[in-house]
Amino acid sequence: QTEILEKAAKHKLHIQFHGAYKPTGLHRTYPNELTREGTLNYEVNKWEKRITPDHDLDIVFIRMLAGATDYHMGGFRAVPDAQFKVQYTKPLMLGTRCHMLGLYVVFESYLQMVCDYPAAYEGQEGFDFVKRAPTVWDETKVLNGKLREFIAIARRKDNDWYVGAITNHAARGVDIKLGFLSEGKYEAEIYSDADSVATDPNKLDKRTIVVTKTDSIPAKLAPGGGLAIYLKKLPGN
Repeated sequence: QTEILEKAAKHKLHIQFHGAYKPTGLHRTYPNELTREGTLNYEVNKWEKRITPDHDLDIVFIRMLAGATDYHMGGFRAVPDAQFKVQYTKPLMLGTRCHMLGLYVVFESYLQMVCDYPAAYEGQEGFDFVKRAPTVWDETKVLNGKLREFIAIARRKDNDWYVGAITNHAARGVDIKLGFLSEGKYEAEIYSDADSVATDPNKLDKRTIVVTKTDSIPAKLAPGGGLAIYLKKLPGN
């Protein structure tokens, strides 16, 4: 891999290592290494029931300590655990739609990609957040978290902030304190688990409110659930 990175650098090419071992620090010497996999990834759902919301938490707290991960995120074909079945075409997902949206903030990858084909996302709730989410960030704040249980992260790009939260198989309440914001008012676009996610994990509630750094946003995460927030600085603030 060192030789690949050296050759690519001479030709001003970036490299994405997929199906590779975890990062070992090569990206510090060769910054043209864009990202690498080194994970048990979502394609495994095609042949085994192993990629769960709990597994996503392991990626955050363990694998990502080594560096960015080329992880396939955003499966929009979720079913309750009891209805999951292995199928190679149109693979099913565990975890709610908002869990999938939250991954785009919680995980760090400079070449984010959805894990399904285009038709799976056409007209789907929440895909506007996926399209908007940046792949590189100017600032990161870990707001709250507990190993293997949940995590909430805020990341800034220019003047706007994005918040993602994910939980394991257990439901929980998370209070998103907005003290990381600068002075002024922000429009908060909030994507949260709908009350009906127990029967349809793809359902979400979307609402928009105006907030400041003194506010907090309470969130109720369903089992395998999540939260995504887009905070846009309002003009004149």
